[in-house]
Amino acid sequence: MHANFPSSSPPEQLWLADNGTTTHMTSDLAQLNLATPFSGSDTVTTTGGSGLTISNIGSFILDVHQCSLQLKQVLPVPKLSQHLLSVHKLCKDNNCRFICDDFGFWIQDKFMGNVLLKGLCRAGLYPIPFSISFPS
Repeated sequence: MHANFPSSSPPEQLWLADNGTTTHMTSDLAQLNLATPFSGSDTVTTTGGSGLTISNIGSFILDVHQCSLQLKQVLPVPKLSQHLLSVHKLCKDNNCRFICDDFGFWIQDKFMGNVLLKGLCRAGLYPIPFSISFPS
């Protein structure tokens, strides 16, 4: 997956659902709750093969429409151009399904079958607009 945004305008506040990433990633450390320094030497490898440094690890709650989704073990990667949401971790941490087709996606509660969120496919990507809340 590769997403380009013009450098002259700030990126839209959204997460891109990604089947190819094994963890959630963001460039914005300020969004994390309970962030702790990352002591490993791992990097995030881009499609171009370069490695981006991981600075911390943390979590936060993604508020989307009428539901809140937990994002655990989020890696802040300062030079990342877009927030990436790991579909696998989203489903595992929130007991939900991420279902998509060529027109859009929906996130469904596994136990009750309720649709938590629907969205449209845009340029082959599944963007999820967000606002953030911190637990009190």
